[in-house]
Amino acid sequence: RWLHESFGSNYRGTEMQAAIGRIQYRKLPVWHKQRTENAMYLAGLLEAIPGVQVPRPAADETHAYYRLYGRLNLSLLPVGWDRDRVIGEMGKRGYPLSIGSTAEVYRELALQQSEFVPEPPLPGSQRRGEDALAFVVHPGVSRTWLSGSAAALADVMSNAGTRKAL
Repeated sequence: RWLHESFGSNYRGTEMQAAIGRIQYRKLPVWHKQRTENAMYLAGLLEAIPGVQVPRPAADETHAYYRLYGRLNLSLLPVGWDRDRVIGEMGKRGYPLSIGSTAEVYRELALQQSEFVPEPPLPGSQRRGEDALAFVVHPGVSRTWLSGSAAALADVMSNAGTRKAL
């Protein structure tokens, strides 16, 4: 799970990749607009699912929406259910869902060997590592697909049942 043993760079692009990147860069504003629209649409659907929380940026903030992040209220899941099981059930339904970025990045070996390791570990980061969800919102997905993703998650959560009333 902890993969990064050392610090490094990502300076390995070829001249051809640089040329393509310059063209692709021009598409970024349109792609960002599509990602934002997809994220806001999906967030609206996810808000109706008990146990799922999707924070939104303030009106004066801009988000890149590489992914749409959310959280599961784990205390509402029955015994035997956790975030990873929910992700697995979504995959079975054909909708990829992931954990997103590494919440406890300080546990990577590269950082363990540095001066940047917090002492003791951070409980907030640990919780995000257990309840975080990352939804696909890239420009290649349609509203129909996003609606299907939200419906699939609602079905998964409904089938899971609850430990206590939602």
